[in-house]
Amino acid sequence: MAKKLDEQTKRQMSAGQTRDCVHEKREFNDEERSVVHYASTKSPDSYGSVCLPDSWKDRRFSKNPVVFFAHQYDVPVGRAMWYKPDQMGLLCKTQFADTAIGNELYAMYKDDFLRGWSMGWNPLNWVWEDAEEFKKLVEKWKLDDFEQGFDLIYTENLMYEWSVAPLPANEDSLTAALQDGKIQSDILVRTFGEQLKLDSRSTPPPRIETTLESKPDEDTIALRKEVSILTSQVLDLTRQVKRLSENRQTNNPPAPKKTERKVLQATDPKIMTMLQKTIQDEIRKATGKLPE
Repeated sequence: MAKKLDEQTKRQMSAGQTRDCVHEKREFNDEERSVVHYASTKSPDSYGSVCLPDSWKDRRFSKNPVVFFAHQYDVPVGRAMWYKPDQMGLLCKTQFADTAIGNELYAMYKDDFLRGWSMGWNPLNWVWEDAEEFKKLVEKWKLDDFEQGFDLIYTENLMYEWSVAPLPANEDSLTAALQDGKIQSDILVRTFGEQLKLDSRSTPPPRIETTLESKPDEDTIALRKEVSILTSQVLDLTRQVKRLSENRQTNNPPAPKKTERKVLQATDPKIMTMLQKTIQDEIRKATGKLPE
């Protein structure tokens, strides 16, 4: 395993941002316990920002290429064998450690219980949409192919690590695996158990039945997309606030922002409940505008 992290590096990594990624490109090697995957892609996130595939600077990570579980820097689960940018994102090869938690996580990815990864990083340079360079980057990287809009492109990022993202791809299968004892590591049982409870309390996207005789108009379709994005943000923000509340990270530096962009900090678990209720109320307001 790689060298032990010093305390200063741990603090810097803990203060950094995270970016989740789910992508279908996966290759498995049972002998190595390795997975080829993307740690980050160029697709816009729920905050309206994009990280370019060639933006990742590894001057810190290359010295200690450890892979963690859910950005918990006292829980190393593997190492990076290689990584390189391509047209989609940062393509990587992760080798899981030959430990109980490492073997269980490898099996969970291979059996399709898990698909996600999360990058730990800090921004160094960026471009807003009102800059001339923004349009050039959109054309160069074909960023206009995505339906979701964005107003910020990160062009240079200091990469700290990437982690296993505990976001289940199939909640029913994961529940069965927990009940059958296929997942035994204490930290995995606790984390995935809590995650399943959290997801079960989240507001599902509204389901609206349509018929051939009554097709939705363009305004209704656009509103449904907005509701879907807002629902995704509820899950994303709730997970982040939960993690911040647990870790008591009260001194995180803010990300680059315009006047209207704010960084959420949490010091009390009650904030998570308040946040979830507030955004769910907004979803209810939006869905109330949809036709029956």
